[in-house]
Amino acid sequence: MSTSALAIRWTLLIICVASSHRSCLASAEQGCLYRDYPVPMPLQAFAHWGCWGCYSYMQRYASGGQIPVNFKCKVDGYKVPCAHNESLFFDRTDAEMVTRISASLRNEGDAAKWMQCCEASERCCLSHLQNYSNEEKRENETKCPALWDGWECWGQTPPAATARGSCPSYIYSGEPPSCQLSSWKTCFSNGTWAVHTDFTSCSLTSQLRSRHTFHIVILGISTGAALPALAIFFLLRRIKNTRVRLHRALLTAIIARNVLVILNKSLVILDDINSKDVELSALVENAIWCRVLKALEKLATNAVFCCMTLESVYLHQLLARALHGLPNMLPFYITAVALCGVFTGTWVAVTATMNNQYCWTVDANDLNLHWINDSLRIALLLVNTVLLADVVRVLASKLSKIKNVTTFRIRRTVKATVVLAPVFGVQFLFTAVRPVTQDCVATQVYYYVSYSMEGLQAILVALLYCYMNKEIQMALRVSLERRFGLKLRKPRLSLITDLTEVAAGKKQSFDFNPDFK
Repeated sequence: MSTSALAIRWTLLIICVASSHRSCLASAEQGCLYRDYPVPMPLQAFAHWGCWGCYSYMQRYASGGQIPVNFKCKVDGYKVPCAHNESLFFDRTDAEMVTRISASLRNEGDAAKWMQCCEASERCCLSHLQNYSNEEKRENETKCPALWDGWECWGQTPPAATARGSCPSYIYSGEPPSCQLSSWKTCFSNGTWAVHTDFTSCSLTSQLRSRHTFHIVILGISTGAALPALAIFFLLRRIKNTRVRLHRALLTAIIARNVLVILNKSLVILDDINSKDVELSALVENAIWCRVLKALEKLATNAVFCCMTLESVYLHQLLARALHGLPNMLPFYITAVALCGVFTGTWVAVTATMNNQYCWTVDANDLNLHWINDSLRIALLLVNTVLLADVVRVLASKLSKIKNVTTFRIRRTVKATVVLAPVFGVQFLFTAVRPVTQDCVATQVYYYVSYSMEGLQAILVALLYCYMNKEIQMALRVSLERRFGLKLRKPRLSLITDLTEVAAGKKQSFDFNPDFK
């Protein structure tokens, strides 16, 4: 044990004695209880039991397995656990033991959580030593005594009652839940504790399973509804304009992201949640294929946000240029591809170096690496919002003064596209940052709303840009009439149909019928 650690521990005891002489004398006699250990122990012996319990119950060992334990070592006459055939105690202040434990656990994050658990056990004992007194002993003889159960601290509890505790963050293998969950321990009528604490309610398994399953289902429905639209965009060669190419790129990126998210959640996340042996799950095995899958998912998601921004930029440039022809989008295409590549590549490189575990799905070391990609997405959403706001401003201040037919058509087109602002992802700003709350129901609602917005995006794009688009309907009509000799009803042009080529004085990729006004 280091000199500084000893000094800290003895200082705490001196403070206890100085604060309440009677209390500390009684405390020294009473000591601290560990789980079902038969007698109370002084802090020096209890600390070793506390740290061993934290290590034993973590069950997150590396390939070498758990450190062999010998229970015959003694401290102040009390048996305590130590490393097998060695006098090396389970002490968080012993550098050699910390090194051994860190090497036996899966990662540095688990070692840090072990340290947190050890500290919590010592705080539990010190709290009991400071609060215990002979008067309390006589008054509470029938109560269940304060103890450390290996993971959590429990205070004195009346008989025939169930005590409620707060699930500590270090019991979770990955990131702990943002909301506070509860654990339970039963105090029997004879004033003795149940040996086992009920930590089942600390698990988010059922909530995780339900929300991830919901996400998969809604993405599957959305993708199935959007696939025919994507086929139409690729098969209708007659429609060759910038707007349709942008719609096609956006829908392709959304469907690719949906498919990759479905694969990742089905093969990695739900596999881990439903696995009976967590050590054999794909998430823990951290195979190359699941890391590649996660990287592709990140790339596709970044592509979706870049494509949404390209839609907004095209709309803004079209309006800004007004009667000067179609905007040159090539520089924006290059910028979008570069942003997707750079941010995704940076995330892959940093994650592979600093968090190369759990299929790159869990930020086990609390490094917040997700902000590498999230910063790009939030910035693009802000750009979209600013551009769409400027479109409305220009419409109100400038184009309203021009009365010729071409400008009227442009204004109708832009107004229709502004209505489609949700397709550009502006609504994602409301769910971009997860709210910090202790309410698990509120957290679950947030995820359902966020997943619904993400899942419905493909359906909205398919409906508004394809199925309800009169230009697409007209192209389909022409194609079917020429191929099968059918005579179909002529659709009327709607606001959703783009007239940008006409506005720029250029011929469309297929002839408009004069009846379409």
